[in-house]
Amino acid sequence: MPPTSSVDVPRGEHRRTKEPMQMVDFVVNDVCVSYSPTPESTVGILDGWVSTLPAELGANTGGYVSLFDDHRATWAINQLGGVEGAGVLELGPLEGGHTYMLDRAGAKSITAIEANKRRYLKCLITKELLSIHSARVLLGNFVTWLEENRQKFDVIWATGVLYYMIEPLRLLRLIDDRTDLLHIWTHFIQTIIGHIRFHIRLLQSRIANLRATYSDIICAPIWASRARRPIAAASILVQHGCAARIFCGA
Repeated sequence: MPPTSSVDVPRGEHRRTKEPMQMVDFVVNDVCVSYSPTPESTVGILDGWVSTLPAELGANTGGYVSLFDDHRATWAINQLGGVEGAGVLELGPLEGGHTYMLDRAGAKSITAIEANKRRYLKCLITKELLSIHSARVLLGNFVTWLEENRQKFDVIWATGVLYYMIEPLRLLRLIDDRTDLLHIWTHFIQTIIGHIRFHIRLLQSRIANLRATYSDIICAPIWASRARRPIAAASILVQHGCAARIFCGA
């Protein structure tokens, strides 16, 4: 008697109905995509972008700040006398905008440390899309990293991080021990601008080779969320590694 199925069923096992296998080219779900790779689709992996990317990339992030072509960064790089061949430590790269500008300005190496997981992933995306070859992006707390690593840098770049610090002087003392050239961009209460200028002038009178340069300090349309006091913003370049004595907070 011929078998009833093309598959012999071992004795003691129940016969199961053999169903044809469904063949597909690719499984599209939350993990995989089916479209060709483009910069637009890559940045679309993550939402909530702050930065706009260079126009030639052809990727619309939905961001609203030109951090990849930032006049404040251009000012600071010029004040530094350029960063050609420099080893740079960047604290809080956000989405890689200034990392990109430092790379294009000729920095030899950039160590960028970001504590925010989503921003770290965005830095990896922009690093790949824009071929930022000089940069190494690390995920972690740059304060503890500075405490654990004694490496010196030609330049430390601290844009938009000081006002996040619970202990800003702790960070500034660590920076003071790792470089002789520092760029800071930060917010502070407008009424203390005069005090900051006074302390920098005082340091300049006491310490040889100390140079501090401001961009225009402008009262920005930003308000402290609790005190409702106006906030000022400034770019400050400090040389000779004495930044730890300049600020009492941010």
